[in-house]
Order: sequence, then C-alpha cells, then structure tokens
Amino acid sequence: MDWTILDDGRATQVVAHVDTDPQAESTGSPLLTVDAVDATLGWTWQEYGWCRGDVCVPHTSGAPARRADGLVDLAGFAALLGRPYAIELGARVAVLGATPDGLGIGVDGEAPDFALPDLDGNRHRLSDLRGRKVAINFWASWCGCRWELPHWEARHRELADYGFTLLSVSLDHRVEDARPWIVEAQPTHPVLVDTEQRVAALYQVANVPTVVWVDEAGRVVRPNDTQYPSDTFTVFTDVPSGPAMAALRRWVVDGDSGLSPAEVAAHTPRPDAAGQQARTEAALAVWLTRNGHPDTARRRYERLAAEFPEHISLWRALMPLLDLDPLGEEFFIKAAALQEAGIPLARPLPLGDPEPTN
Repeated sequence: MDWTILDDGRATQVVAHVDTDPQAESTGSPLLTVDAVDATLGWTWQEYGWCRGDVCVPHTSGAPARRADGLVDLAGFAALLGRPYAIELGARVAVLGATPDGLGIGVDGEAPDFALPDLDGNRHRLSDLRGRKVAINFWASWCGCRWELPHWEARHRELADYGFTLLSVSLDHRVEDARPWIVEAQPTHPVLVDTEQRVAALYQVANVPTVVWVDEAGRVVRPNDTQYPSDTFTVFTDVPSGPAMAALRRWVVDGDSGLSPAEVAAHTPRPDAAGQQARTEAALAVWLTRNGHPDTARRRYERLAAEFPEHISLWRALMPLLDLDPLGEEFFIKAAALQEAGIPLARPLPLGDPEPTN
C-alpha cells in the first residue's frame, strides 16, 4: 500500500508493507525494500553499512534494521540513524525528524544563519545584515504578541540610524494567518514567515514572543529572551516593557548588551533528543491537518500538549489549524496547568544594571 514518508520535512510517496500479525518482527512499522529506502531516503545498502554521500553507518553500529526477509523496518532504520520517529498508521504516514546535531546557537555564540520569505515571496537572509545589530523577534498571529508588531516597528524606526535592524519572524503555519497583522503594522523592517518552524528549531524557541540579539559580527549577545515593546500584556506576564526597551537602546547606542559571554552561554538553550522528538510529533500533526485528517490531528495535538507541555510554540501553533481559538478558554486552561507545573510562559533574562555604578 502507498505510504507517505516525511524525511525532515520532505514528503515522498512509497509502497510499503505493514505487519499486522502480533508475532511479526515489526508490527505496525512500515517495511520498505532496500531499493525503496534508497529512493525515498537516499541511503544505499552496502556490504559494510548504509551510506548516503560520504556518510556511512556500519551494520554493526546498532540493531539491524534489515530483517531476515530483506525488508527494512522504518522504525528500526530511524533508530539506527539516531533520528526521532513518529507514525500514524491510519493515515499511512511516518516522519523521520532531525537530530539535535547542527541546531542551536553555536558554542562560540555564532547565530545560525537562515533565509525565509516575506509576504511577497522575497527571501531575506540573516547574514545579509552583517555589520548591523539585529534583534530577531519571534512572534505569531496565534499569540497576543501579534498586537505588538506596530510597537516593534516603532523601535526599529527609532534605532535604525544607529546601525540597528529588527528582523521579525512569524511562527504561523499559514502565511495568510500572519498577513493581516503584518499589513496593519506597515513595517519598514523585514517580517518573515517560518511556516515549518525550521528557524524556530535552529534557535530552540519554546514560546513566543522570543527575542534574540545578534551583533555586527553575527554572534548572539543576548539569547532567547522574553521582551515586550509596550505594556499591553504586563498585567498578564508581569514583564514590563520599560527595562527591556531601555536595555535594547543601551546595546544599540552604547554596545552594552548587559550579559557577559559566560552569561550568554549559560542562558543559551541547547537542543536535545526530547525536544527533537516533540518537533517530529508536531510535524506529523501539521501534516495530518493539511491532508484531511482533522480528528487524528486533534488527538496528536492533545498528545503533544500533554507529553511536551514546555514546547508551547509547537502545540499552540496547531490550534488555528484545528479551528481552536489560541487565545480562548482552552489555551488559558492549559496555561494555568503550565503555571501549576512550574513551566513559565514568559522567560525574561537579567537585564544588567540600568545605570552605571559608582
């Protein structure tokens, strides 16, 4: 039967077999021929291991993914590669996610480069802004921070002549959800849309709003921080805008980020296997919503929110796709549960001394 295999976001159709016999070796996992693995995932069976390009995984490096009958168990193959894996039998879709390798801010503070489109389809690259201070503002239409975009635009205009650029990145899965909020803000700064949350994964964004400061040399001087350009949500978040905006101006004008390199490293979130499993589960749920499986996607959404509650941006971004109000009662019930579990919605970093000490 036909299956859809998502390999880190790339979808391929393939004929696969599934064992339903409880005594079978691989009950419930798609079984592919060696040729299908090559055609679908790009891995070739060699006498000494599985190879893709210059990379080879020896057959002795883990449990064999190839069964005695010559078929390849996809779940076992994902484990052999060290890749997160998720499957929905009823929809005949399986997802191989990315490993934590290559994600996150570099150990030397290097900001991961990326390119994303704006509303007109023009791609903007972070590295094109070298020589300027950049604040990456992660936001979304499913967050109250959608009302903050005009205020961020005002900060951009205020500081642009000092060599500063605001770079806003929406984590909406649909461009059309972000469009009205972007149009209303009339931005003169780049506002991009990360429909697959790939850049969010690069920077390990757990919730929005999240702001990251990048200096002229492309190094992060303030990692994932909760900042607001106005006091619209201070009552709800207990995070006033004044200190953060004063710190932003101090960094842009005077070069003082308020954090030492050691503090930047200490506050930088690091990718891990659990987080990548969460992103893989979320990718499966998004595919289900886009391909006519709303009930199954709703079940996956509930599972994601229950098993990975700290990854708020993953499960909350699914709510508009499921016709759930991301600013409604269901979200606030989940937000209250997060608070009870000690999982913060807002995660502000220390701002340093607002004034020089004598």
